[in-house]
Amino acid sequence: MKLASLHPIDYPWLVFLFADPGVRKYLGGPLSAVDAGHRAIQLIIGNDGAGKVWAIRPQAGEAAAGLVWLSPHHHGEDMELSIMLLPEWQGRGVARLAAEEALRIAFVEDRLPKVVAETQSANVSCRRLMEALGMGRVRVLERFGVEQSLYELTAEAWRERRQNA
Repeated sequence: MKLASLHPIDYPWLVFLFADPGVRKYLGGPLSAVDAGHRAIQLIIGNDGAGKVWAIRPQAGEAAAGLVWLSPHHHGEDMELSIMLLPEWQGRGVARLAAEEALRIAFVEDRLPKVVAETQSANVSCRRLMEALGMGRVRVLERFGVEQSLYELTAEAWRERRQNA
């Protein structure tokens, strides 16, 4: 599994990702084709304020499975881990591998003290993933009109977890 930069050739699957109702079920719903296209272009050219964003490629040169990124969280204090997978890649362990690599980058290369992740509390798969990564739920809040769960992982806890693995 490799995290790779985005390129213009990624445009079609990015548009699909942002416009697909299933993928966007817990992300405020699908974007229109126009908005999805705009979002894809902004990600490709790196002009969307998303922080660090990567295509998830299960094998080098292989078609992408989705996106993973580290971007400023809504409260502005921490970086947030986010993942979106194409439907055919969901449930295959790809999200965990991509998230583990993004956390390694966050804590080793970027030397962040903490990473957070926020998901709708109803998104059981995402909550399980956060917990499998060692993230602890620290808060339940309402945002966008629905209950959200906020998770966090400190660099220290991440290092301890890796040493004990």
